[in-house]
Parts: sequence; structure tokens; C-alpha cells
Amino acid sequence: MMSKTELFVDASGIWCMGAQPYGIAWADLYQVWGYTLNYPEIGPQLELELTTKHGANLIVNATWPGFDKALAAISEYLFLPNNDWQQRAKAVTANEAPYLIWSQNAQH
Repeated sequence: MMSKTELFVDASGIWCMGAQPYGIAWADLYQVWGYTLNYPEIGPQLELELTTKHGANLIVNATWPGFDKALAAISEYLFLPNNDWQQRAKAVTANEAPYLIWSQNAQH
């Protein structure tokens, strides 16, 4: 069974607070992807993958406490003007390719 990790968001980034806290600073964020994985023991789960230019990544699961706050913070800190991306990410099925939500390359 997937462990429950709590997400924490602050002005410096998005963090997973579990046995070993880890995360990504907003300044280092390069891309955000959304996708759904089908876990045999629990079924389909929405996940977001946040990556840096240097290859580090942070994968967060929709079942984790704080996920909705993390979605709101992503909109705020990345200046995403509406919540259409959230609805699209939540609608991705396990049979679909990952959905690019945001990329630093697209920002001007």
C-alpha cells in the first residue's frame, strides 16, 4: 500500500513531509506534468510530477493530505490564470500519456 505523505507549501516551494522531508523550490521548478497511474492494490491515482532543469523530480499523489492546497499553490506561484489545468489533470486516465501542465520554456 502507498504510504501517506503530507504535502506542505510555502513561499519557497512544495515539500513532502514524511520520514525523510524533501521537495522542490519554486525557483528551481522547470516543468509540471499530470498523469494517472493504475495501482493494482488501490486503483487509478492522479499524480503530478514536478521537475527541475537538473533532473530532480518530485512526484505527488492526489490522495496525500495537502494535495488540494498544493494545486492552489501551483496556480499561484506559477501564475496559471485559471483552474482549467486542474480539471484537465484530474481527467487524465491511466491509458493517456502524461499531460504537460506548465513549462519554464513556455514562459516569457
